[in-house]
Amino acid sequence: MEIAGRRSRVAVGVLLAAAFVSLAGAQDNLNSHERINGYTGVPFDTTGYAYDYLVDGSLAQDDPGNRRFKTVQAAYAAAPAGTAVKPTVIGIKPDVYLLTATESAPASLTITKNYITFLGLTDDRRKVVLADNRGNKEGAANNGFVIIVNATGFTAMNLTVVNYCNIPAIRRRISR
Repeated sequence: MEIAGRRSRVAVGVLLAAAFVSLAGAQDNLNSHERINGYTGVPFDTTGYAYDYLVDGSLAQDDPGNRRFKTVQAAYAAAPAGTAVKPTVIGIKPDVYLLTATESAPASLTITKNYITFLGLTDDRRKVVLADNRGNKEGAANNGFVIIVNATGFTAMNLTVVNYCNIPAIRRRISR
């Protein structure tokens, strides 16, 4: 997802539960290199890309002096807005990062700083997952969005954003 040159409000959310059921693989089961919603099936390896801040879920605690953080929210809070010439890049190591917010918040994370890039440091966008339970009804924190973008030049590369709702029927399908 890339939003450049204009102020936009984008709500990003995908159903996490689908990732656990057999129907979810449809996007990734490419028999050729034809494009499906922009995805070609060709690996995109960003493990060697440069970044300004690092998110690593395995850290024992945040290390602001070295720009290393345990959560996406902490790294975003510490990072300054970038510029069109030099965006601020937040590198995110492979893991599932649960984004949480108060129930009254419209989103788990609201991006308001210009020219920020979230970069999944991986060879497979499914290895870096930003998720929250902002689904509809049963078990959801509220009916909101995982990420709202209200900034110029925001980019998210090589990662997956999911919005899940812990419905009992889905839990039963997962546990089989």
